[in-house]
Amino acid sequence: RSTQGVSSAASDVYKRQSRAIAGTFLGVALVTWALYVAGVRGGENSGSSSVEIIDKAFSAGPQGIVNLIVTTVVLAPIYEEVIFRGYMLPTLTKFMPTTAAVGASAVIFALIHEHGIGDTVQLIAVGLATGIVYARTRNLGASIAVHATFNAAVIALFALWVS
Repeated sequence: RSTQGVSSAASDVYKRQSRAIAGTFLGVALVTWALYVAGVRGGENSGSSSVEIIDKAFSAGPQGIVNLIVTTVVLAPIYEEVIFRGYMLPTLTKFMPTTAAVGASAVIFALIHEHGIGDTVQLIAVGLATGIVYARTRNLGASIAVHATFNAAVIALFALWVS
């Protein structure tokens, strides 16, 4: 096989992965927007919604924000994607169709977080997005990138919202 053929194949894979990441991220963003419009997203006064957790981190000052970013943009996406898309999703596909496995892993992913209804719906969308990306690309790095980008966007939107 020529070097040009390998380079072209790698470029095609990169383009497909990029489209999958962008498409699923936009889908999750639309779900999030719809939840805000419906009034079921945001501080739910339970002490555990993502908005309340982010607010506590911002209230703690620069160190709280740094800890939040390291935890939610770096560590959580790696850890959670290894578990849910790297292990659980392939295991579930041994017992059910890929579509059902993506859905089941997304619901479990959301419920593990133990947040309010708005967060749970949003997390199901994130789980579906990352599951679809992984199922289409078979690249755990791609699902980690979607997850990390989503978490970073939530933090950035919160920062804009409160400023």
